[in-house]
Amino acid sequence: MRRPPQPSAKKGRDLAQDFVDRGTQVGMDTLDAVKDSAGAHGLTVDKPIGDIAAELKSGDLAGHVKAVTQETLQAGQGSASRQLAPQDDA
Repeated sequence: MRRPPQPSAKKGRDLAQDFVDRGTQVGMDTLDAVKDSAGAHGLTVDKPIGDIAAELKSGDLAGHVKAVTQETLQAGQGSASRQLAPQDDA
C-alpha cells in the first residue's frame, strides 16, 4: 500500500509562516481597535485626574471601559474570522 505524498518541509514552513502572519494581523487589528475605541470614549493618558475621578464616581468610567472592551472583542473576532477564512490560492 502506498502512502499519500507528504508535504515538503518548505511547504510546511510556508504554512507555519502564513499562520504566524495571520495571527500577527489579528493582534495588530485588535490593538488598533483598542486605541481607536479608547480615544473615542475619552480614555486617554492626557485626561486630567479630576475628570477621571468624576467619571469613576458617576459610573461613566465603567461604562466607557465596558464599551471599549465590547468593541475590541468584536474587532478581534472580526479580524480572526477574516484571517482564518479560506484563502484563494490564485
